Amino acid sequence: MKIGILLVGRATDDLVEKYGTYAEMLISLINSKEEVFEFKTFNILDSVLPKNHLECDGWIVTGSPHGVYEEHSWIPTVSELINDIYHASLPIFGVCFGHQLIAPAGLAAMLRNPLRAGVWVCIPMKLIIRQTIWVICQKS
Repeated sequence: MKIGILLVGRATDDLVEKYGTYAEMLISLINSKEEVFEFKTFNILDSVLPKNHLECDGWIVTGSPHGVYEEHSWIPTVSELINDIYHASLPIFGVCFGHQLIAPAGLAAMLRNPLRAGVWVCIPMKLIIRQTIWVICQKS
């Protein structure tokens, strides 16, 4: 299975030196015992994008120091790609910032938590079995 990693953030130099990029950290974590998956990293910040959402069998969107509601030229492009991935029913996983970008594709909204500074809350628009699911992510 080929996993595409949408690298949407840069780790600090000291983290990269010790652990690698966000993509390398994820690959190391997922393939820690044996190489189960093939990975291809797309460095979005350097305008390296997949041809389309079908280029890989599954997707990971990394964390980022950026905010999902900040105005960056690449966010709408990545959001459209995520929407295509979601609606094609391909597996997709987001880490912190990544899950905040994925939320709108699944009909959810990301809102700042007024009770805790720096914390975002993912609120699904659709209730499943009378439950509201809250996903909390510490914003970098």
